[in-house]
Amino acid sequence: EEIERLKGKVKETKKRIAQLEERKAKFQNAIFAVNSLAAPYKRLPRELIETIFTLCLPSRKNHRFRSSDYLPLLLTRVCWGWYEIVRDMPQIWSKI
Repeated sequence: EEIERLKGKVKETKKRIAQLEERKAKFQNAIFAVNSLAAPYKRLPRELIETIFTLCLPSRKNHRFRSSDYLPLLLTRVCWGWYEIVRDMPQIWSKI
């Protein structure tokens, strides 16, 4: 009897776990949707963002427009996500 009762409890617990996993997935999807609206760049692959940042760099030094030298620093100040991307891009820092 006890074994059957415990089997029933295990079955109920597994069902509850499945329900909670489904609820968790719904919350994660909702969070992703909100984050995507708040920061659309997060939907882009990191490699594409890095390519865009690299293409923003001047191809040669322009002495009349010195702020282009500070582009990596400017990119790091947009948001934390951009900071993390630019921080890990040695090719962008070598242009300063």
